[in-house]
Amino acid sequence: MPASPSCKTPSPPSKKISPCMTRTEQIFTQCTPIKVHPLLKRRKLDEDDEERLRRWAANRSSEQSQVVAAYEGKQHLSLVREDICSLLPWRWVTSNIVHWMCSTFNDPESLRFKNDFYCIPPEILETVLQKRNLDSFREVPTVSYVGLGPHFGDDFIFFDKIAASKRKWWFAPVCIDRHWWLYAFEIYQKRLWVLDSMYIGEPSNERLKIHAYAGRIIEDMAKVTMPAYEHTKDGLPRFYPSVPRQDNGCDCGVFVIKFMQFWSLDKPLQHWDKVKLNML
Repeated sequence: MPASPSCKTPSPPSKKISPCMTRTEQIFTQCTPIKVHPLLKRRKLDEDDEERLRRWAANRSSEQSQVVAAYEGKQHLSLVREDICSLLPWRWVTSNIVHWMCSTFNDPESLRFKNDFYCIPPEILETVLQKRNLDSFREVPTVSYVGLGPHFGDDFIFFDKIAASKRKWWFAPVCIDRHWWLYAFEIYQKRLWVLDSMYIGEPSNERLKIHAYAGRIIEDMAKVTMPAYEHTKDGLPRFYPSVPRQDNGCDCGVFVIKFMQFWSLDKPLQHWDKVKLNML
């Protein structure tokens, strides 16, 4: 992504997290729970209702910090108007939006995901893949890196190791320097796919280091989830499939969401429907 992208959406709020903590901890903004009238809980919205709701939620002239959506059953997960507005054209998608989509994909009601895919919330990798940790990451002469805390996986808020252990693939969205991309971990084949809608060609040494570090952390997560999992000797082999490309510097987050939504085990990545991927 260009150093100074034309979109000016603020970066996600800073997180008070340490990768060496016993668990991933984030100080969430406390908000008054949204009360829904019982008669509205089961109401089916028509197109007019949906349009009015979209206009209200994405009204850029209204208070941007107002909570406009809360995830039922997940008190820690809510969206403010700023998050919703980040889905508008030429805006940079916030971490809250991607986390929300991961929770949606992981929901037991999601028939498409429950047998094959598990989505890892972006906060986990983003917490570990910080510059100071990347600077200290080494693979030669011996592997050395800052990893997960000893009690990682005990807190199901961010990572449900029971659900993750039953899947064939893990999705791990990550954002570094205001650019989103997606890791797809093929568990039993021990392969890591890097899906990036911006960068093409041979990755730079810097990005190769990030991918290698991410692969080590993902394997550590696999070991926590499945104790019988054996780490690869030289790190996960990485593959860079041909995927649709974004047309501007702001759509990377939307593409990551669409990569997860339209992933198909029996359809070559390069044959994905680009029109669908560009839809919001």
